[in-house]
Amino acid sequence: MNFKKVLTNGCISLNLKGSTKKAIIEEMVDLLVSSGKIQDREGALNAVLERERKMSTGMQYGVAIPHGKTNAVADLVSVLGIKKDGIDFAAQDGNPSNIFVM
Repeated sequence: MNFKKVLTNGCISLNLKGSTKKAIIEEMVDLLVSSGKIQDREGALNAVLERERKMSTGMQYGVAIPHGKTNAVADLVSVLGIKKDGIDFAAQDGNPSNIFVM
């Protein structure tokens, strides 16, 4: 994956506001909607939340990689978000996540 091609203007937030896993995911999907990367918000959101229900994408060292697969998008899309204080994302190491790559 070439992040230069998929991580474009409007797909980065250095100050995510959400305080829960669901709120962070919704905020990131909304960034993709507002940047014109996806038109079917609910389809994309449901795909990411469904994947998250199967197993948390909170990794280690403050990083989480929420993602999903859906026909709601035509091409690979990505968004990067930072939450300075971090939130519980059920990470493997038990620490809060503050860097999110979807």
